[in-house]
Amino acid sequence: ILNIQPVISTIGAFALFGDRLARQFFFYAGISILAGIFVSVTHPTMIGVSFERAGLNIGTAYALVCAVFWGLSTVAGRGVMMGMSLQLASSMRIVVGLTCMTLILLVYGKLNGAALWPVAAQAHPTKAMVWLILLASVSGGIPLLIYFQGLRLTRASTAGYFEMMQTLAAVCITWGFFHASLYLHQVIAAIVLIGAVAMVHQVQQHVEPAER
Repeated sequence: ILNIQPVISTIGAFALFGDRLARQFFFYAGISILAGIFVSVTHPTMIGVSFERAGLNIGTAYALVCAVFWGLSTVAGRGVMMGMSLQLASSMRIVVGLTCMTLILLVYGKLNGAALWPVAAQAHPTKAMVWLILLASVSGGIPLLIYFQGLRLTRASTAGYFEMMQTLAAVCITWGFFHASLYLHQVIAAIVLIGAVAMVHQVQQHVEPAER
C-alpha cells in the first residue's frame, strides 16, 4: 500500500508547483512502483489472495492514510526548502515532532517515568542511553539533514521515487543483520527498481532545465 506514496507526491507537485512531467516519466514511474511492491513482499503470488481474504480492513485504511500524508509531506517539504534554510527547517521539524509526540503521550497517559524509562532501560541505563543516542543520530538527525538537502535539490514529483529506496534498504538490513530470507524475485525487483528510479531522474532532467 505504501508504494503508492510517490503517486501522491507527483499529483501534489503537479497541482501545487506545476511540475512538468516528461512523456517517458509515467512509464518508468509505473515500473518503479511495481518493482517496489515486488521488493517488499516475499510471496507476490499471495497478494491477491491476501486482499481477497482481508478485504479493505482498518489496517488497509491506516496504510492508505499513511501513504497520502507521506506523499503530501514530500510536497510540503519541497515547498518549505525552496524558501527556508536547511538548519531552520531541520530544527523546526524536530521541535514540531517533539511537541506532537509529547501531546500524544500526554493524551494516552504515557507521560510518566515508568513509561518513558521502563524496567529494561533501568537495568542497563548506560547501554540504553548509548543506543538512544545512536537511534536519535543515525536514524534521526543525520538522515533528516540529508533528506531536506535532497528536497532542496530535487522536485517533489521526482523525490517520491527516490524515497522508495528505503524499502530496498529495509530489505537489505533485515537480510544482512537479522538473517531474513531474501528471494530471487526480490533481487531482480531491486535491480529493476534502481534502474527505473534512475531513469525517472534522467527523463525529468530533460524537462526541468527547459523550465528555468
